[in-house]
Amino acid sequence: MVAPGSKGVIAMGERDFHPLSANFLLAQWLPSHWANYAAGKRKGGRAADPADWRIARTIFVADDERVALRYGRQDANSPYRYYWPDSGELVYAGMDWVDPQLARRSMELTAVEVMPRVNQAIGNGQRDVRGGGD
Repeated sequence: MVAPGSKGVIAMGERDFHPLSANFLLAQWLPSHWANYAAGKRKGGRAADPADWRIARTIFVADDERVALRYGRQDANSPYRYYWPDSGELVYAGMDWVDPQLARRSMELTAVEVMPRVNQAIGNGQRDVRGGGD
């Protein structure tokens, strides 16, 4: 979903779909998606569950903090510059690769370093968040 206050989210809730808020949606508009999704779920006779709602966020991981800061936030050409990851379920949103070597390394580090730590932090009884979808 992209639009703030999206009415389509209500229909998704009614139909028991699992929506995905876009990675380029500003954080201030996310509550409008949840409110509409919850309203749709109520309309469909179901309770809204946050586990069924996903928020895509742009993710960049580097081998060291200096590179992450430079390429992820400071470089004027960085495709990551205006995105701030802050969601509960991670959905790795794709970007145009300004630096293919750094982009591939970011994906690799996310898979082999970040996600195992996330899975460990949420415990064995929780859903595995390595990737994939419903």
